[in-house]
Amino acid sequence: MDGSLGRRRATRPPLTLEINSIRHLDGDIVEYRVEPTAPAAGRKVRELALPETALIAMIARGDEVIPPRGRTLIQSDDYVFVVMKPDVRPVVDRMFSPRRTVPGGPFKFLELPIDARTRVGDLENFYGVHLDPDPARTLGDLMSERLGDELEEGAEILAGDIRLAARRVVDGKVELVGVEILLEG
Repeated sequence: MDGSLGRRRATRPPLTLEINSIRHLDGDIVEYRVEPTAPAAGRKVRELALPETALIAMIARGDEVIPPRGRTLIQSDDYVFVVMKPDVRPVVDRMFSPRRTVPGGPFKFLELPIDARTRVGDLENFYGVHLDPDPARTLGDLMSERLGDELEEGAEILAGDIRLAARRVVDGKVELVGVEILLEG
């Protein structure tokens, strides 16, 4: 016996993604195997509340390549290839790894640029932050309601223990929100 009875075997992805460049780029391509208890498992791509500097490039399921669209459902055991800026990797790692109950320390904060159309409930699911009792409300609506006439780029609010900042406002409407996320050090 090999001692792995009762444990899931890690499978190899059905393909690899290789990109060659003659210059250094400020970005990473990271491959994730979606764990069954990962926050992303069973969710549509559009529900992931990814930072603006992260993008799903490809999903591999079995021997099939799935082009990622907003309605694409991510399943456990999928291989997801994400293109991202290096500073958001700890946050994106959380989406595809098994849920942890209590984070360890030490802590630091990272501000993520997130689309203002992201729902409050999606932030709670993926980042473990609680902002508002209405999970269907968008970040932009929450900020507009709380700031009222003071809505402008750079304006900030506290929602629970989380700081939200209007990072892009166009024609009086928030398009991009900076969300302060707690990370393990």
